[in-house]
Amino acid sequence: MLKKKLFNLSTFLILTLAFFSVNPISSLAADQSDCSSDGVRCQEVEMFQGEKSASTNSIYVSKGSYIYWGASTYDDSQFQVGAYLYDPDLNLIGEIGVAGSGGIDWDQIRAEQSGDYFVVLKSGDSSQGRSHAYAYLETYY
Repeated sequence: MLKKKLFNLSTFLILTLAFFSVNPISSLAADQSDCSSDGVRCQEVEMFQGEKSASTNSIYVSKGSYIYWGASTYDDSQFQVGAYLYDPDLNLIGEIGVAGSGGIDWDQIRAEQSGDYFVVLKSGDSSQGRSHAYAYLETYY
């Protein structure tokens, strides 16, 4: 459990540092450190070995707001994962690929409509699901 928390914290710090270097509203994000902070809506999901996919719960995003999402794999992940962002109409609006065994990637997009958004993780090993990964989805309001 402690290892998972440390991994999540280090993932968040790496993503936050990368985010600050390219995003003009990073000062707002700097004040939001986790899902329990005021002004943030977020969901997280972990996909374990043997699972072929996993999905976050949805979060409500207002039109024009930024959506931040990302994924990472654990050291024991033998395969890459794909992370797919869906809009309220269930249209795929973004995707990232993350290398196995410690890969990490993230992206941001502006919501074109208000509604519920979610992320789906899919294992690169469609037969046995030998990926172990984490994904998050968040927005600030």
